[in-house]
Amino acid sequence: MRGRMVAWVCVLGAAGAAGCASSGAAPPSIADIGNDEAKTSTRVRAIRASWDLAGEDAAQRDSVRETLKSVAWKRSLYWEIRVEAVRALLADVPNEADTRSMLGFMLPTETHWQMIELISEESGVRGWDELTLPLVMSWSRPVKQPTDENRPERAALIALHPDVGPTDVVFDAFMGRVADPLGEPARERDRRDAWSLLQRIDAGAERTRELLASAESNEDDPVVRALISAARDLGVVPQTSEQVDWVVALRRPEHGAFWTRTTSALGELSDESRRGFELRHAGSLAWASEHRSAWVEASGEQLVTMIREEQRGVQRFLRESGAGNRGGAAESIRGWEDKLVWADLLAIRIAIEALAQPEVVEAVFAQADRDHGDTSSEHGGLIEASPSGDLRSRGFEPRATQRFGDRRFVAPSEMIEASTESIFHYHFHVNRWSNRQYAGPSRDDVAYAERFGRNCIVFTSINEDRINADYFQPNGAVIDLGAIERPAP
Repeated sequence: MRGRMVAWVCVLGAAGAAGCASSGAAPPSIADIGNDEAKTSTRVRAIRASWDLAGEDAAQRDSVRETLKSVAWKRSLYWEIRVEAVRALLADVPNEADTRSMLGFMLPTETHWQMIELISEESGVRGWDELTLPLVMSWSRPVKQPTDENRPERAALIALHPDVGPTDVVFDAFMGRVADPLGEPARERDRRDAWSLLQRIDAGAERTRELLASAESNEDDPVVRALISAARDLGVVPQTSEQVDWVVALRRPEHGAFWTRTTSALGELSDESRRGFELRHAGSLAWASEHRSAWVEASGEQLVTMIREEQRGVQRFLRESGAGNRGGAAESIRGWEDKLVWADLLAIRIAIEALAQPEVVEAVFAQADRDHGDTSSEHGGLIEASPSGDLRSRGFEPRATQRFGDRRFVAPSEMIEASTESIFHYHFHVNRWSNRQYAGPSRDDVAYAERFGRNCIVFTSINEDRINADYFQPNGAVIDLGAIERPAP
């Protein structure tokens, strides 16, 4: 009985008290730091005591440091162990530069939020300018939570650059003005990620447009040159990397005449007509300025009147099934008027004109037949101006490696490359001839328009001899253009 009482006293007493050492936790050891078999609590205690355990022995301290670095890098470990390893490394003041460099290379791909928060906070507190680019790279990865306004990387950038807004810092990263922790210039992939972030945080791209317009052209960088030209000449800022590629393509010498025609026509527009102009409107404006000058001179109200006259009596087929628009706002000009700018109305008027061309209708049905017989992929193509100036349809076969089923469209690279001056991208919903419940774009279709920054048309089969056409654009506006009929044999 007396023995049991002594045991209970030891259990209830303070851990490590004299006379009860046998029941307390074993003292931490250097071996516990890197021991993946040890408990989390054991490893955390060992890491916290790491420098006391290493003592003043230089070789021992170097060994402990390398073990801590290995633990910090190992993302399969529980976050608390890794964070404690970084805290221990941060306490090793003589080697702060090495720790800073390591954290700079960890941050852009770090997956534990606790680690991201720690590195970001320490960067700001310690004034680590060298981690500016890693902070931008980490922030560029989109997440649902926290919001961009509450991201720890943003707070760190504000602390590091209090006199420069975070948008300007990210812009500098894109421009290649910010180096990595070793002083190397940003990689092209990093710059593209910085651009994507810039478009997320700069609503309306107003600040980006200002920075580009005031930037000095870099003759060695075609991307920067193209973006500066787009901002200055067209007042547009591409939103995605695909749109950046489009601007770069437009500035090649073979598209010089198209660029000049577009910028000249844009310069003749009123302020109201220029409002909301985007790169996706360039093909429409360039074509209309040469072939339908009366449309370019018309006001928005006049274009709306023209469209309504053309669509008088048109039967609409609203989407009823699947993830898509589901017939929102009745797919009419009236329903989407507040989301359509003058250049959108011009594009819609041109779409109606294109579908009135017998050659276009014939080409659309011929391609629809091929698509219907191909169950491996949806097909698509371009509405563009022919060398003579007529509107035409040009279809593209899906690539063998990009066939993901009869209800998915993947634009082949040949189509993207050929679409530099095109007016519309289009694809089909004709996996079966009776398909009216899917008339209109799906959510993935609208996401495609957003990603590539294009005005689009989707052709949906109502029956074997009738195809409905829907115009749609990146902001989700959908206009049912009515149905086209199969030409008589």
